[in-house]
Amino acid sequence: MGIGSVLGVLSNVQIKLLTALKGEFVAEDALGHRYYRAKAKIAGRPERRWVIYPGEPEASSIPPEWHGW
Repeated sequence: MGIGSVLGVLSNVQIKLLTALKGEFVAEDALGHRYYRAKAKIAGRPERRWVIYPGEPEASSIPPEWHGW
């Protein structure tokens, strides 16, 4: 099971634990969104990336410069 499919069904505590264990911090934007990527790289697969929102998850709050990272 990939990290992307796992993140869809976990609680906030579980996501934070998984992020601490498996994630590599990339950056934080001015709105407080924290961007991560998976530490493990799997050949032939796209990089796994995710965002931890500062409050309620709202994809439209992601600044345009972060859409293509």
